[in-house]
Amino acid sequence: MKLLMSLILTITLLSTINVNATETWRCIKSGQGCFIEGDDICPKGEYCNPNQETSKNDSSTSRTGNPLPSGTCLPLIKEGQPCYLYQRCDFGLHCKIPPTQFPGDQYSVEGICVSSKFLMVGENCSNDSECLGRLECKNQKCTPQDSEYGYECYMDEDCPSGNFCYWGSNKNLCKPLNKIGSNCTYGNDFTLGSICRNNKCIEKFSLKNGEICLEREDCESYTCDYNLLENGDRNISIFNNYYCQKKEFNSNDCKKDGCKNNGEICDFNSNKCLDSYPIGSEKCKSATKLRDYCFIKNKCPLRTNFNVEQRNKKSCNIKYCEFEINNYLENCILESTYCK
Repeated sequence: MKLLMSLILTITLLSTINVNATETWRCIKSGQGCFIEGDDICPKGEYCNPNQETSKNDSSTSRTGNPLPSGTCLPLIKEGQPCYLYQRCDFGLHCKIPPTQFPGDQYSVEGICVSSKFLMVGENCSNDSECLGRLECKNQKCTPQDSEYGYECYMDEDCPSGNFCYWGSNKNLCKPLNKIGSNCTYGNDFTLGSICRNNKCIEKFSLKNGEICLEREDCESYTCDYNLLENGDRNISIFNNYYCQKKEFNSNDCKKDGCKNNGEICDFNSNKCLDSYPIGSEKCKSATKLRDYCFIKNKCPLRTNFNVEQRNKKSCNIKYCEFEINNYLENCILESTYCK
């Protein structure tokens, strides 16, 4: 089972990392044309809204050669305003559409931007749509659904803060997250601020150069990549390990020569390589620890994803840790501040 999970993880990493590829980001102004899922970035608070009809002269291709649909930079849609599923509602909202007869109809049926789920297990609620995951609002409390098998939990959201859902052979149980130094599996069983490597919980950013890694947050240098060969190429193979290593930026024209490291982008204005995830900096490390401490202190969900739908202003994370979250995004995610 561990071998299978390791293989799946490796394939996932390979599919998400484009080795030695040159990404060029462009800042697009409000109301101007952009390409969906391309390297165009709309201003803060806006997104690339797909055009219903793409002009024959308005086309581009991705780095894999696939055509990119075009769109226009428009503001995120506010609560209560009409929307379609291919459009983006504002932070903490999602596009709710009425039931349709055929699955394909859902993209042509108009809906409305409404609040996404934001309450944890045990929090006061008024209806099911407020409770995270599969939780139900029973007796005005967000409560795990009853299971015909008598499971205590089905997802992590079914458990109190500081716990995870352990899938046992006979019964799923809520168990406390494993602390740094204790045994773990690569999954959801280790506490915030740590990672699970070789079945041990270790602190983020703690591995030295030359040590085997899986993700950028493993390494002090925040560079986890294939081994370099003498000719400068990467030793790319599904069977080769990733290693923590020193980051080297290409100071030449990156449009012509490309970037050296994974996770870098070519700045359209300066033609210089920038780190799209500057999480290895001391500012980012500090911001990460402050965010994690705030979540733990206020007993908020520990693995909140910062996609548009998840950042609900009524959620525990935003209610108590909005400053820490914004500080993390500003210091760790270049894309959040790249285009003003």
